[in-house]
Amino acid sequence: MAMTQLRRKACFFIVLLAPGGILAGPSGDARETVVEPAIRQLMPSVVAITGYMRTAGTENEYRKYGESSGFFVNKEGFLLTVYSVYVELENRMLCEKFEVELFGGQVLNARIFSVDPALDLAILKMVEGSGYPALDISSFPEIAAGEQVWAIAGEKTDNTLPVFSGRVKAEEKTSMYGDGLGDLLINTYLELPAHACGGPLVNREGEVLGMNIPYTHQGESSEEAAGEAHTVPAREITTIYRVLSANPTFEQNCLGFSIRVINLPEMALVRQILQQRGGVAVDFIWSEGPAAKTGIRNGDILVKVNDSPILTPTHFKGTLFEIASHTSVQLAIIRDGALVTETGRVEKRPLWAAP
Repeated sequence: MAMTQLRRKACFFIVLLAPGGILAGPSGDARETVVEPAIRQLMPSVVAITGYMRTAGTENEYRKYGESSGFFVNKEGFLLTVYSVYVELENRMLCEKFEVELFGGQVLNARIFSVDPALDLAILKMVEGSGYPALDISSFPEIAAGEQVWAIAGEKTDNTLPVFSGRVKAEEKTSMYGDGLGDLLINTYLELPAHACGGPLVNREGEVLGMNIPYTHQGESSEEAAGEAHTVPAREITTIYRVLSANPTFEQNCLGFSIRVINLPEMALVRQILQQRGGVAVDFIWSEGPAAKTGIRNGDILVKVNDSPILTPTHFKGTLFEIASHTSVQLAIIRDGALVTETGRVEKRPLWAAP
């Protein structure tokens, strides 16, 4: 799925004043609204996040890399934000350090806990403290075409947070998304700056509808993308959050490379050589990981770890889960049309290794 940061644009910017107060519209008109109190009470849960990337080849040198919004989903300091903003795709490196600015202005440290690249979702965990104000993401309110919605960003100004207003689009979703997300994302007429991604989308009652992400349809022009925003629904977020919070990505074993599902020609090759119905392909080798010290290559098709057949990415992860860290393993690989064996080493996934 293509993930690109949204451009900073002129936005429908709402300045929140006092409860029951006035909102300033795009043309400077003023009007009363009943939504302000419901939105204001959510603001303490929304934060501004800055990620820092370790400079390659160094141990303790970091550079500012990405910024987003985010929001707390439990009192123990778990918060949700976008994943793609904090990944350097060329080197598959992930930000290791995060600073979180709370609504009161305090800046605290957080760490990456778990991620789901497919949904562009990252879970961060505050390094210390508890009792954080959490949003309820489990209500799953109904959403209607034309309904007015609000996006809250984590950039604090004048004791409040910027809020952006728009409406749910009426188009049929499967015609809008041609890359497998037809019945998933909420699409809105809503212009957001890049730093608002990762923040919540809410309705008039202050119920969380989902998390805004920097998504662009495949093949979409900049003109077509203008004035639109995309949101992962609360139902999807809740489901994946429950899984990821119980299975931290960065406490899982790895072999120093990322994998992908094999394509049809590769599947045919596996069946021809091994009479096995599946495998996974090596997609990227981290230069500082254990696989870089072996003969493993990009494009290798992994079919066995020790004596365990590898049919899918799930088989691969499950097999590594059963192996102790710092253990050497035998990898059966199909390369250049032949079956070969390489020795790998199982290690814990480092914080900088993007899945």
